[in-house]
Amino acid sequence: MTVFAKCHHGFSYYPTEVGTRHPNLAVPDLMGARIEALHGIGAQALIYVSIMWDDLAGEKEPGWVIAQGRKPHDPSSSLKRVALDRGMDDARRLYRIW
Repeated sequence: MTVFAKCHHGFSYYPTEVGTRHPNLAVPDLMGARIEALHGIGAQALIYVSIMWDDLAGEKEPGWVIAQGRKPHDPSSSLKRVALDRGMDDARRLYRIW
């Protein structure tokens, strides 16, 4: 089962140290609760981290936004790799994921 760590709006679903936690979560650590439930039934959790779209990052860093009609950057670009690594390191700090 796939569990959201960070959505394309830029919000994290766990108590992140590098991002912005979703402001409307009824469960403060929704990702952790889902991982725990899956592990409880012997299932692994696939973690979803959006790195192609991020509304919050675009608001904070307008130069990162790709204008309509321009070819998007390669998803394997070094900037996206840094974003993914940073987000996953943050999540690994709290959970048993790889």
